[in-house]
Amino acid sequence: MKTIFACTLFFLFFTTPGWSRTDASRVSGADTTRATQQKVVVQVDGLACPFCAYGLEKKLKRMEGLRKLEIQINTGQVLLWFEPDARVDVQAIVKKIKEAGFTAREISVNGKPVTGTLKPRREKQTEEGLPE
Repeated sequence: MKTIFACTLFFLFFTTPGWSRTDASRVSGADTTRATQQKVVVQVDGLACPFCAYGLEKKLKRMEGLRKLEIQINTGQVLLWFEPDARVDVQAIVKKIKEAGFTAREISVNGKPVTGTLKPRREKQTEEGLPE
């Protein structure tokens, strides 16, 4: 019985990712896979529930060169990681978001804001009709 238990622990220890080998990104604290990718952050209006996120994900995941997609419902952000040599077409991203029924407000590519391609955010108005 002790032999089976020891063999099981040995198997789990050496087959679980991260335990059996030293990964350079874990040791240095850097995420080397994302450093070579292009990261796009999109602020999207209208993301309210997981079903909304699912519909948007279905549209966006078909984009050419897309490696990873993450939708954060609580912040209304869509994070897209593209291949390093992929052409990031902001207009295509905006179009896919619109086709899914949402509005893209702010986009940044590799931390740099993209301007002139999006509709400005509507200002909230007070009862008197003046912007806040």
